[in-house]
Amino acid sequence: MIWERLHCTCLLSGDMSNEYNGFLYDEMQGIALVSSTLLAMDKKQKPFTRRPCIATFKISGLDCSLVSVHLKATVLENEDIGRLQAEIDNIPNLIEAIRTALPGENNIILLGDFNLSPDTKDFDDLRNLGYLNCIADGVFTNISDANKKGSKTYDNIWISKQTKQVFTGQCDVVREGLSSPWIPKGWTWGGVVSDHCPVWAQFYTGRDLDTGDLKIGPKVNKFALTD
Repeated sequence: MIWERLHCTCLLSGDMSNEYNGFLYDEMQGIALVSSTLLAMDKKQKPFTRRPCIATFKISGLDCSLVSVHLKATVLENEDIGRLQAEIDNIPNLIEAIRTALPGENNIILLGDFNLSPDTKDFDDLRNLGYLNCIADGVFTNISDANKKGSKTYDNIWISKQTKQVFTGQCDVVREGLSSPWIPKGWTWGGVVSDHCPVWAQFYTGRDLDTGDLKIGPKVNKFALTD
């Protein structure tokens, strides 16, 4: 059965909400997990409300570092917009922490809920580092029972300048098959599994274009922000 070859790495990233972050992957597709961990953070100063989950993978001939994030939501009246902007400003520091822990590894992919449209100036620092958002602004990634077409572009996949070279240009948002007769929908059934749609991007995995060489083994790299 295919389920025997599906694996998941999942770590607690938000203590208050018991929110977990991780990756589901299929070894039958030539994917091997090298290591996975949460970003190490000082207890007094938390650059992220929910700790980013960082995993290193070998995917056929491609080595890469995947970072799953869930940035701070702005809530009603955008009352937490300052906190969200601070977390976005810390993303370049997160990237530097990964590059410090993995010398020569330039295939870095950031993915998850960024809680802000990609074309906003808040992401200028990320763009200045050569990063590209795969999902374009205006391609909506949210969904609800009342609005199946969505209205926001919050979920995305940001890829480094080096990863662009193996990006096929193919990406999209999954909007079909997200409801179930077992999910409540008000006083009835048939609701959506989440208000976020899955997003995907396609990459060539036959070769690796950087000098990083991830080693398969039990060692887990520690990723921490520097002052």
